[in-house]
Amino acid sequence: MQVETTATRPALAAPIVVNDVQHQAPDGVVDGRTILRVAGCTPPSEHVLIQLTGPGSRSIGLDEQVDVRPAGQRNFRAFRADRIFTFTVDEVGYEWGDGEISERDLRVIANVPENKALIIERKNEPDEEFAEGALLDLKGRGAERLVTKKRFVIVSYGDDEQPFKLEPRDYTGAELADIFKIPCGYVVDLIVNGSFQLILPDQTLRAKNGMHFISQPGKGASS
Repeated sequence: MQVETTATRPALAAPIVVNDVQHQAPDGVVDGRTILRVAGCTPPSEHVLIQLTGPGSRSIGLDEQVDVRPAGQRNFRAFRADRIFTFTVDEVGYEWGDGEISERDLRVIANVPENKALIIERKNEPDEEFAEGALLDLKGRGAERLVTKKRFVIVSYGDDEQPFKLEPRDYTGAELADIFKIPCGYVVDLIVNGSFQLILPDQTLRAKNGMHFISQPGKGASS
């Protein structure tokens, strides 16, 4: 009877994700070169491989061994590049293979929810909010530093346009009525290009900057 040893035991394939596409690594412990080849990034020497460690990200050398068996250690980004860029989010370090990173990508890899703003800290300049859909230039000297903070949008209500600070999320008409303290029997309307758009109690609406609401008596309510 043959005794199975480490040398004779067959390698077990492991799932990995490179640039949001799933692949199978030939073993649970592989080097960076193998990961790039499996993902079709050839020649590997012309690519930078970044492992998303959540939180944080780090570059993987071509000959560096990576254990991709644990959950949360299987997600990678590959770039055709020859250098690495760095930044921090809430004091957690990240490495990246491109001189720019989009606001959406940064939120994904740093797990920043939409109800938090990303603030770029500047030396000798005012801090700047990383705008939705914008690109952050990482090519400057030193690592960019970002912090997160609770984000709000400003909407207004009534003829006097009273401002309200809301989280940027979906609200039902009933929730808005409660926030604006609308009398019972009245309905919420959103003003869109001078027209009234009724928001039913069970209807949802994403709160955005600059929205203006009013209320009026619903059917059967006295004015």
